[in-house]
Amino acid sequence: MATPHDDLVQYLRSAVPDLRIYQHHESRTSEESFRARAAAGAGWVVGAKAIVMKVDLRGAETPHTFALFVLPGNHRIDSRVLKTALREFLPGARSFRFATAEEMAAHARGMQPGTMPPFGRPVFPEIGPVFVASALTEHGELGFNAARLDRSIVMRTSDYLACARHSGVFAFSDPQEAVAAESGNGPSW
Repeated sequence: MATPHDDLVQYLRSAVPDLRIYQHHESRTSEESFRARAAAGAGWVVGAKAIVMKVDLRGAETPHTFALFVLPGNHRIDSRVLKTALREFLPGARSFRFATAEEMAAHARGMQPGTMPPFGRPVFPEIGPVFVASALTEHGELGFNAARLDRSIVMRTSDYLACARHSGVFAFSDPQEAVAAESGNGPSW
């Protein structure tokens, strides 16, 4: 049986011939991943953080869905903005919260926090809509953990948007405190 990592790489290689895969030490946070990718040779590329959230729905066939929210690694979700925007992009959404580690594992093929790549279907068929923060589109390239803590994928943002099967791109994130790159002149994570 193929692993989520194997399925993700196969899916992306079929659409993005110049996909770059990097092996690095295990990294669990966006900042750790940013630095690990840079040390592995990817350079200072913005991270795409993928957050699984349980969204409760009103008047739908199912009472909830597990949605994926993708934002720059140095950003956080603005809950107030997201709540308003979800009414447009996901009619019937009434509340949301971060998925627990158990829910994430059950609905995303065993993924744990830090391993979830910024993709839903076809690799993760139980993940519903994928939403992308508009701030991510300001970067030419992005990197992300590839369903493993010790592998990252780097690709053009335009290729990501073409492959992500997203349900919408809108502003729902705010920058966290910027962390200067160790060189002192690289971008923040």
